[in-house]
Amino acid sequence: GCGSVYCQFSRMSSLTPDSLQQHIQSLGIEITKIPHSPPVMTVADMESQLSGSEGKVVKNVFLKDKKGRFYIVSCLPETEVKINVLGARLGQGKTLRMAPEDALQA
Repeated sequence: GCGSVYCQFSRMSSLTPDSLQQHIQSLGIEITKIPHSPPVMTVADMESQLSGSEGKVVKNVFLKDKKGRFYIVSCLPETEVKINVLGARLGQGKTLRMAPEDALQA
């Protein structure tokens, strides 16, 4: 539902990694950041880099709307993300699409 973290943060104009972590922790969710290098593009690549680590792996989907705003949606790896359904739930209609790869490098 739209009571989740990504829906709450979609309404914020600016978001930093620290403010996202603080918000998640304020919800009582324990979070541990594990840096990975090189960047990974699939859940399978992430899982191979994190083998032996405790906790859950999440899938992050990086989206952009027609106004140039970015969205990061975090979900369980097995979750099928339907961008048109997500766009409707976020009030964006059909304006969301996968963000270009070069935006990930910024």
